[in-house]
Amino acid sequence: REFGALGVTFDLWNGESDADPLIPAMVDDIKARGLAEFDQGAWIIRVAEEGEKRELPPLLLVSSEGSAMYGTTDLATILDRRQQFDFDLVLYCVDQRQGDHFEQVFRAAYKVGYATQEIMDQVLADYVTAKSQLNPISPFVLSLPSGRINCTDSDGPSGASLRNCPTLTPSP
Repeated sequence: REFGALGVTFDLWNGESDADPLIPAMVDDIKARGLAEFDQGAWIIRVAEEGEKRELPPLLLVSSEGSAMYGTTDLATILDRRQQFDFDLVLYCVDQRQGDHFEQVFRAAYKVGYATQEIMDQVLADYVTAKSQLNPISPFVLSLPSGRINCTDSDGPSGASLRNCPTLTPSP
């Protein structure tokens, strides 16, 4: 509904659960290639890079209870999109509080060969919130022509009022 009001349409609409069928084979493949390690009863992918000031924790691939985790689903989603579309560029527009999570997922994707740093990036918003029922227009619109990604808080398809909406730039 929000995207329709902005004149945006989609050829494909997949949710996280659409990647679920890929997870068992993906996990088996990652284990078989020696890219995951068993640690404290769980399977992890180490993503920290040498010399970092703050070491990024590993991506939890399979919990000690045997469950696939949120990061596992995100990794399977990257694999699915890679297999279907062989994308040139992927941008994730996420709340900055998810920045570390997606950094883990992206680094795991690089490590297992599902993506490269040149095609994956995340755009961190100061705080991405949902609109109320009274104003159901999407809280942000991505605009790429200038090389910057602008977050536009819109009152409707006819115009934009740029209130409380930061300008976003791709992460370094």
